[in-house]
Amino acid sequence: MSELLKTIKALSDETRLTLFKLLLTSDCCVGALSKHLGVTEANVSQHLQVLRKAGLVKGEKRGYWTHYTVVVDRLNWLAEEIKGLAELEDVSKLNCPKAAVEDENFEMAAGCEKCRDGVPLKKNMAEKQVKT
Repeated sequence: MSELLKTIKALSDETRLTLFKLLLTSDCCVGALSKHLGVTEANVSQHLQVLRKAGLVKGEKRGYWTHYTVVVDRLNWLAEEIKGLAELEDVSKLNCPKAAVEDENFEMAAGCEKCRDGVPLKKNMAEKQVKT
């Protein structure tokens, strides 16, 4: 799995995203996060494990407790990756795949600027059988 996908998946859960936002404001221990979110410490620990594996947070032992904080370098990396997605070439500017499709199981749908015939879509096989 790509690093970007792994990181985005880690933040895709509402509780993890809330935890992450809390940790952006200050470092906290599991107990404080648990009280703030109204969930069990075990639940917070499981979510923190996912965020740790994605490299988004790290724990620092302070006496008996472990305090968690956001890995700012990883957050900056994520921001750059997402910014890069916004800069990708518009799909409508790509070559139409029509020329590569010579299969009778495909038909063209409206909307392609390149060939005016559209983008290949699978034909409904039942519709094809009725015609024969």
